[in-house]
Amino acid sequence: MKIGIKVLCCLISLLVSSLSAQVTNVLYPVADTHVRNAPGTENSNYGTAGYMYLYSYTGARDFFGYVRFDLSSLGLGTQILDASLTFTKVTTGSGERNDTLTAARFRTLGLLDVTGNTPQDWGELTLTWNNKGAEYVSENNYDPTRVVDFDGAAGNEVVTGGITATISGTNLVNFLNSRLAANGLATFIVDFATSESGRGFGLGTKENSDPNAWPRLTVVIPEPGTISLGVAAVALLLSRRKRAR
Repeated sequence: MKIGIKVLCCLISLLVSSLSAQVTNVLYPVADTHVRNAPGTENSNYGTAGYMYLYSYTGARDFFGYVRFDLSSLGLGTQILDASLTFTKVTTGSGERNDTLTAARFRTLGLLDVTGNTPQDWGELTLTWNNKGAEYVSENNYDPTRVVDFDGAAGNEVVTGGITATISGTNLVNFLNSRLAANGLATFIVDFATSESGRGFGLGTKENSDPNAWPRLTVVIPEPGTISLGVAAVALLLSRRKRAR
């Protein structure tokens, strides 16, 4: 059976349009908190706070955040095509630092399912410095076999106006697809990445009164059913072409 050029072009157009149809989803955390390594705070939980406090005190203290998203609403077997993770700087509490948010001071890591790590289903109201997992090694240092770093050649970190920090790139997409293929829970560690004497800032959590300050994960996926619809349309055209002959 020969297919005319016009029909062939129509088939190709249908397939291309079905493959390129995409949907953008914005997800918000199901849990977020931070832990503090300072005298008297090691067993404290901050799951109800409106911000994650990131703080560094050279050689002595390290405060960093945990943020969990549930990807299961995207559907098992869905392929994430692109993604970005955004945090927003907010005002901190009395006596806490409110220094400038910069790319050098900001880092996000993906928590892997490794024995000894903080589990993906950690408790927002129970996680503390003393009961976190083995992913943390020392100030600003994490075990590379236990976390995924989204910076570097396969990452893209952008800080805008000293207010928002966004991570995107291949490492983030691959991490999210691996988590979606597991149980759908994806935990990120948010760190003040430099060792500076008494510097810090706060990033909004889902408990913040301003929804615009909440962490958000933006993911792009194929529009459900578009590929199968495109294939079905092509099959129908071929069938009609055959009957016509």
